[in-house]
Amino acid sequence: DWVNTLPYSQIKQLSSRKDFIFGRGFNVRFIRFNTAKPPFNDPRVRKAFYTAVEKSKVCMYGGEVPAKSFVPDGIRGYSPLNGLPYNAEMAAGFLAEAGFTAGKDFPEVELLYQSSENAQIIAETLQLQWKKAFGVKVTLCNVERGTYFSRRKSLDYQMCLSDWRGDYLDPQTFLEIFTSKSGNNQTGWNNAGYDELVVKGAASEGEERERWFRQAEQFLVDTETPVIPLYFGINRCLLKEGIQGYYNNMLDIHPLWALRWPEPDKK
Repeated sequence: DWVNTLPYSQIKQLSSRKDFIFGRGFNVRFIRFNTAKPPFNDPRVRKAFYTAVEKSKVCMYGGEVPAKSFVPDGIRGYSPLNGLPYNAEMAAGFLAEAGFTAGKDFPEVELLYQSSENAQIIAETLQLQWKKAFGVKVTLCNVERGTYFSRRKSLDYQMCLSDWRGDYLDPQTFLEIFTSKSGNNQTGWNNAGYDELVVKGAASEGEERERWFRQAEQFLVDTETPVIPLYFGINRCLLKEGIQGYYNNMLDIHPLWALRWPEPDKK
């Protein structure tokens, strides 16, 4: 009656069915950089890789929304910023500033990701985009779930494909993961100024809260760039026609006690 895990390769086909339901999600797919080791210890290199990504082509397979920010749009009282745009000339300029004009002498780097059909497609797309932009070689490393999380936690990677889903409808649940003391940071990056902005935002309300959090997000995405937001997710499922009590929501929470089968025909 209700299937909420759909094969990625069949989403386009399934989307034409009457029992297919979709709505805006509350998660972001993104790239983590290991900022503790060269070459991604240089923010200019990170910005080069960021601005070389054409996000619309990364998320063209399942209807996801290209991410201009790290915090998803749709939170009441918060307007995410527009982060660094796709710009091939800008990307080349950042890399040249870091000492790698036209990608010359840039070392081979690795992109780590979990085994899945979706991740494989994304990784291959990014690999081609970076090669086209700089001529650099990016090796793809596909590992099982346990190995992936172990390597990410110990910073045994250079770039890794990541995902974060918010727990509650507030920018704090996205921005606090990159504070210095957060166990979910796992980038090697920490900055006292960023920490202060997130703390001030968490302690404030209304427009003041939004202002502090927007400053923090701008610092994260535009200034230091330890991450590349790729796209915001979509909640999808197949739901038998007539079932009542199902309501689309960003958190994708659907209590079973609220769902009802159609009333039987008493005639």
